[in-house]
Amino acid sequence: MGRKKLTPPPGEPRRYWERTAPGDAERATRAGQPPDLTGFEDFVARVDPLGSPWAVPVALVLLAVVCGGASFLAGGVAEPALLLAACGCAVAVPLVYAWNVRQRDAWLERCHRVFLAHGLVVESRSLCLHAPPGDARDRAWVLIDVRTPPEQAARLHAAFGAWLCAARADPPLWARVNRWLRQGTPLVPSERIFGPDAAGGYLAGGWPGGSRWMVVMPSDHRAPDPVRSGCLLPVRDCDGSLEPVPVLGPPE
Repeated sequence: MGRKKLTPPPGEPRRYWERTAPGDAERATRAGQPPDLTGFEDFVARVDPLGSPWAVPVALVLLAVVCGGASFLAGGVAEPALLLAACGCAVAVPLVYAWNVRQRDAWLERCHRVFLAHGLVVESRSLCLHAPPGDARDRAWVLIDVRTPPEQAARLHAAFGAWLCAARADPPLWARVNRWLRQGTPLVPSERIFGPDAAGGYLAGGWPGGSRWMVVMPSDHRAPDPVRSGCLLPVRDCDGSLEPVPVLGPPE
């Protein structure tokens, strides 16, 4: 995820935290319990840290087709080389798939160990914020650690909503917020935004999709801090679907 942000967040978000006193925030209510991913089977069934084992084989198939087609158009000395590349890709498809399947369980077990040691389950709210990198339709997310007390979680939601509503109403400030989110790591702890007493949440930018429940975990077991080297993974429901994400802040 890169370096930490070096500049303070724009718009003086601390004042919105201070205006939302602990007793003023509406107590958060959750429809349903956060997912329990401590068991390996539940983690594998509901989180997909590796993607499909077919991803690379399918890419090789496409490359073989492209090389084979190009060989008929190229002619000359390029034709044998392109045909050889197409054959090599075709031969590699079953070998790569078999290797992926054989190694998958070991990879998943390592991912689960990293999650148990350093990962978090968070409840998400989508933000109407065009957050880089990627397409302008990418969303940003307010993420609340499920271990955060309900009153603190409600206060974080209120502070994030007030800060972003005020920024959205001020185009120059809104542009500064977007530029600030581009700097350094796209996963920002709430205490970095609102102050040391505002722990329990994160602002995340640059993920195009998600679900109500998500996992924050290091992408590299050698760098255990999920803020500096992490990834954000949606958690599926038991039926394999993704639960809709509530929207926080001003509408589009």
